[in-house]
Amino acid sequence: MGTFIGTTLQWFSGISDGQITSFSYFSRMFREQFLVHKVKPLRLYDLFSMKQRLGESLKDYLNKFCAITVRLQTHNEDMMISAFEQGIPARPFSDS
Repeated sequence: MGTFIGTTLQWFSGISDGQITSFSYFSRMFREQFLVHKVKPLRLYDLFSMKQRLGESLKDYLNKFCAITVRLQTHNEDMMISAFEQGIPARPFSDS
């Protein structure tokens, strides 16, 4: 406990006496509380945050976009097309 500070110390202080019965249980509690790198499931609206970067070829953008779409749970083709089009910056290709 002497090595905890800040938020970790507050969390640890809130654990009631006798709640921790083993190191593995404490370890699991700690990970569940402070694990920030949890993989969040992708949702269709996540596609709308994808943008073609400056200097990125259309082929590279399409490959990146497709790699994400195959990991989606649902496939709404109209929404995916709309997200793809929105991610392409205004240029002669996207205008046509």
